[in-house]
Amino acid sequence: MPISHSRKRTTRDEHSVSLAKMAEGSGELMFVGQLSSALASQASTDGIIDVIATHLRRVIPSCLCVFYLYNSATDELEAQYAVGDGAMLVLGFRITLGQRLSGWVAANRQTVINSDALLDLSDRIPSTALVPKSCLSTPLVSDDALIGTLSLYSTQPDAFSNDHGHMIEAAAPQVADALAQRMRESSQQYRSVELPHIDQLENFIDSFESNESENDFNVFIVISTKNQLASGGLTSDEALGFVAKHARDAFREGDILFRGSNNDVVAFLRSTDAHTADQIAKRVRDTLERSRLRTGTRSALALQFSVSVVDGDRDGQSFAGFPIVARKRGRSVGLDPSGTRVH
Repeated sequence: MPISHSRKRTTRDEHSVSLAKMAEGSGELMFVGQLSSALASQASTDGIIDVIATHLRRVIPSCLCVFYLYNSATDELEAQYAVGDGAMLVLGFRITLGQRLSGWVAANRQTVINSDALLDLSDRIPSTALVPKSCLSTPLVSDDALIGTLSLYSTQPDAFSNDHGHMIEAAAPQVADALAQRMRESSQQYRSVELPHIDQLENFIDSFESNESENDFNVFIVISTKNQLASGGLTSDEALGFVAKHARDAFREGDILFRGSNNDVVAFLRSTDAHTADQIAKRVRDTLERSRLRTGTRSALALQFSVSVVDGDRDGQSFAGFPIVARKRGRSVGLDPSGTRVH
């Protein structure tokens, strides 16, 4: 009888464990289903980030949620999105693949529970702040491609349980696929824009007969952008496409856009007086700024540009060498959103 009783108790325990596992699995499925449904209604990357952070916060208590996205060109992870306490302190933080905590998680594609948060954040969180003590980090992989890592931080030591680990692992594929899709859409949106190269400008100018008045001259408006690839935003091609697409409406019908050697946009304004050129430059600048804010993605918001007016051939400089001078002068103003007129 004792043996039989022992067997019955073991069976009951095993049954309880089985029910617990079923309940745990059911909870994960319900969470993933709710997350998937919420993500389907989001059209912007920022909306996706907010939905993920909100849903995770309901099931995994944390003080900070950071999305580190992988840049294969630099072999680095960058904290491109963060929600919670100290979010502004970590944005832009870069980690070499394989280094620190989140870098190790990305390189090895393994979830880590309750590792020391300062392995990631020691250089970012001031000693006067409430310092995170533990971290739950999981890799984000879509179609076997590394997207990045999702890391949650807590000010409590050993704040995360194995159940939390299972929950974030269950959500990770949905998160990775949603981010990967948005990244592809953003990339394709601006790569399709094509412009003639600046080398064609000289022949284009020479095809005109000079009939300008004393107050009219040929003008170049140079729009320079920062190479965003290193900072995790738009690539140089995407930045060029963004500028060309959104700036077109600000120019006149006869103004021609060219692609500069360093992916700046050079607009040729024929027979244009100085006042009109300045007005057009202001309109271009305002249009790009509104488009940048309206687009709302972090990569667009991170875009830096300058709009510069460069006077035409007023000092004997030949048209043959003028496009080069225009590009040099346009870039010399740096990345000043206010823009500059260069004579």
